[in-house]
Amino acid sequence: EGEEQQQEEQQQEQEQQHDDGFDHHQPEVMLIDFELSGPNYRGYDIMKLFRKLPKASQEAPMRDFLGKYAQQQNIPEGKERETFVDDLLEECRRIEPLTWLEAVTFFALIVHIKPDQQSEWIRLGTDRWTAHLESKTAMLS
Repeated sequence: EGEEQQQEEQQQEQEQQHDDGFDHHQPEVMLIDFELSGPNYRGYDIMKLFRKLPKASQEAPMRDFLGKYAQQQNIPEGKERETFVDDLLEECRRIEPLTWLEAVTFFALIVHIKPDQQSEWIRLGTDRWTAHLESKTAMLS
């Protein structure tokens, strides 16, 4: 009887540790990046997380993330979820050039706010401008 009571107490303790409203048996995807996210289209914020990956290795991790995102949005498995992921991936790709343009604007302005690091801001802004130019055809395709 003492062993049974001890097991019950351990179970209650574990339940109390997980009494935070989350199902700890179901993995969750949470997009919390206060530096990169904003009141934008979902594809915009998602693309900002993946845009620095080499294009050749970008699709697999994006599809994996978007599949989990779709699951959290309660999109049914199968063709409906596959279509949702395909459409959202396309949205991310088309909006990528704007994510780079935002960064260019940021570095162009920070030069005036923190001029002591001007050469670094110009280097970073130029890098983002190049990325914008390389990706802008995606908006038109």
